[in-house]
Amino acid sequence: MMIGLYLRLEPQNETSEDYYNQLYKFQVEIAGEKIPYVFCPQNKLTQLNGQTKLGFQEEGRIFISKKLKPAQVPFVALRLYHQGLDLEKLEEKFGKNTLAGLTSSERETLILGASLSYAREYLRPEDMADLIAKFKEEQGYNPRVHDPIFKDLITASTSKDQNALIKTQQQSLDFYIERTEKYIQAHELNKYVKRSKHYENLMATHPELSRIYSDSIIRADPIVKDILNDESLEDQLPSLIAFLDQLIPLPKGQVITVGPLESRLLYLCSDESITGRPPITFISGGEKDSNNYKISSGSAIFFESLKKRLQREVIQETKKAERAIAGIGQIITKIGSQETKIMPYVQRILGVLSPNKDLPTTTQALIVYKEDPIKTLTDLKEVLQERRTELGLTLTSASPEYLQINKALRAKSLLEQLKLPTTDLDRIIQEAQIKGEKSLQSVVGPTLLGR
Repeated sequence: MMIGLYLRLEPQNETSEDYYNQLYKFQVEIAGEKIPYVFCPQNKLTQLNGQTKLGFQEEGRIFISKKLKPAQVPFVALRLYHQGLDLEKLEEKFGKNTLAGLTSSERETLILGASLSYAREYLRPEDMADLIAKFKEEQGYNPRVHDPIFKDLITASTSKDQNALIKTQQQSLDFYIERTEKYIQAHELNKYVKRSKHYENLMATHPELSRIYSDSIIRADPIVKDILNDESLEDQLPSLIAFLDQLIPLPKGQVITVGPLESRLLYLCSDESITGRPPITFISGGEKDSNNYKISSGSAIFFESLKKRLQREVIQETKKAERAIAGIGQIITKIGSQETKIMPYVQRILGVLSPNKDLPTTTQALIVYKEDPIKTLTDLKEVLQERRTELGLTLTSASPEYLQINKALRAKSLLEQLKLPTTDLDRIIQEAQIKGEKSLQSVVGPTLLGR
């Protein structure tokens, strides 16, 4: 018997249709449309369709760059979807009178404006600015034609009063959480991620195979298990994600000084027996429980990979909070309808709020509940909503300016309930808004903005 070695060769002259048919199809629902698409790495986009950094469509098949931020994907998909429609179907979407007399170039401008108009209702200022900047790099960009559209969008995005800002922020957060969840789902379906999980589980039951399959395991996977088995780290997942966001852009050779929590994480990451090729190395101890580390080559890929795995865990925590919020709402409705025997529902919801390791809190809450059920449950719901907001903002990598506005708006709402002055908070909100607006204004020239 002859043992042969089979090599998978890349198909010659592979068409975009061939490539599309190999990939998992995702779907986004936007503007009343359900749009299927596939993710595509930049080198493949270049190979199939030139230098686009956003994506392209071909005969209804939509390819979107993997490098886009999760929240930007739906609006790029919407634009590409409209680009693939014939004139008759476009008239159904935009109206025959709207398109009457327009050239193909003018129709393309209309499609771009429509996509970005949807985007400004959901995207944070820095992500809207980044998306506009990417559009400006695409073939066909014409400053004379397109910059006035960008100007109108910027004006509309930065002219909201604070009540409108609160509504927009909540709508935006819900959207960002949903898109981040979809992004993590896409990551979980990656063949290398699936293969790594398979071999990690195999080695857990058959340690003797570790020498054979250890190279098939993604370096970040073992770290996640160690983090989740360490209470001091597991309880701080949002903080760790925020810390990883700071680490990802750092260059090789950069020396950083970190505190105890971050040191604990970096200690695991620097363990050669776990990661194989540590993305960071320990240099020395510092003052006041701090430690010094040096960034190694390939660190950005490692920390990005670790971040996605921690995001997966935070998504689960966010879902728990959402289920508890919905459950409390149902209980309040039952109380309002005078339904009896609802204590089991309350115990179940409080169990989510207070795990077994913290039973006194549950018992105390049940005692308060019996005295004033509506107030107790409403307070618990507010606590959970606050927790969900904090998790969501960290999960979606909100900028410092965005976090500042969100905290200030929440604090202002509390002061208004207490009938206290909010002058200082109004100033903080306005200053943070101005910082966010600058990122948007930077993508078009000062002359265009009339400044």
